[in-house]
Amino acid sequence: MNCDPSGAKQSGTGGALTDNENGACSLWRDLQGARDAVLAINRDFADTASSVGALYHILDLAPEAVLISNDRGEIVMVNAQMERLSGYHREELRGQKVEILVPQRSRGVHRVEREQFYDEGRARPMGAGREFSALCKDGTEVPVEISIGPVGEGGLHFSVIVDITERKRMQVELRKARMQLVASDRLSAMGMMAGGIAHEINNPLGIIHASVSNLLEMSEEGEVPKSVFGRECSRILQTTERIAKIIASMRLIAREGSSDPFREVEVSQIVDQTLELCKARFHAHGVRLTAPVLHDATRISCREVQIAQVLLNLLQNAFDAVITTTGEKWIELEVVTSERAVSMHVIDSGRGVPRELVPRIMEPFFTTKPVGQGTGLGLSLSKAIAEEHGGELALSDWKGSTCFSLVLPLQERGVTHATEGSDRPYR
Repeated sequence: MNCDPSGAKQSGTGGALTDNENGACSLWRDLQGARDAVLAINRDFADTASSVGALYHILDLAPEAVLISNDRGEIVMVNAQMERLSGYHREELRGQKVEILVPQRSRGVHRVEREQFYDEGRARPMGAGREFSALCKDGTEVPVEISIGPVGEGGLHFSVIVDITERKRMQVELRKARMQLVASDRLSAMGMMAGGIAHEINNPLGIIHASVSNLLEMSEEGEVPKSVFGRECSRILQTTERIAKIIASMRLIAREGSSDPFREVEVSQIVDQTLELCKARFHAHGVRLTAPVLHDATRISCREVQIAQVLLNLLQNAFDAVITTTGEKWIELEVVTSERAVSMHVIDSGRGVPRELVPRIMEPFFTTKPVGQGTGLGLSLSKAIAEEHGGELALSDWKGSTCFSLVLPLQERGVTHATEGSDRPYR
């Protein structure tokens, strides 16, 4: 079967066309007609009023704002959506430089980028990964995305401008919702540790109370011996420092921290502050916690609050994993440095993560915990924080035990760590 573009129909057998052949010819004519119409509009739309009207009609059907400019950066045509977006009538924009729609602060940069795009002669998004604003007639600004490409060979350029106001609003709402869930997780963790923290604070307070009572009693009976006074004051000082460390740890974990600047922090400081919040609870439930005593000054550039929260999340997850087991309950924290990174490994004696769930364990809202226990955001957010710091969060198996490893790049090179020499593989 052959379809002549001129409209003549020919059958391969010389007879009448079948329904399928007739439909194929109809489609061919439609495609030919559309192509001819587009070529006609592109050829003479600048000279023929009817063609201009046809092109305006086509552009006005577009769901997004459209702007056509020449190679001098002058606006040739805009559609109805562009009028609604900008507040200008199309006659007000025709002949103006496209920079009339760009905020004053960005016009110089936009002009350079526009000329680069015109020179390239190919269609692609403008300023990928950057945020643009369109300046409206009334002086307001609208966040937009821009795609630009050439129109034929006539030196014209076709721009599609998408209003992303609603998308940005939704992003803000989603960010707020996520932060509320994160705050809920954090407060939940603080609540679970509250009993242990209260015990940790009450013990030092009892020591302080006893020391002060002894001093008052001796002062009422006469002079307080110098040796006794020094001993009791030393006890009071040590216990107040102990309370101060616990409170500092609580304040650190309770903060949000995502907007904090990066700064150099000793790894030992992060580890010690995090452990302060865990030790009492773990001990009260019969969970043996083994952690290194860090004496060196290994430092990382980080948001201290976020790294402490990640480490706490890993320790809390390990606690949840071992608390229901019937055998020995233990959690081990190892801190190992290489030439380029410091790794914090949290290993536990729990049942482990089922093999089929390992690929999903760090997905947002995925959790292996019972309903009502956690939001399923802890590991996904911890992974995101690790990656924002140039590191990684990985799950592995260590001699049959679950091991989560937080790996972070070092600021200093060649620092020897107190636990260096461990047989824990670098992850």
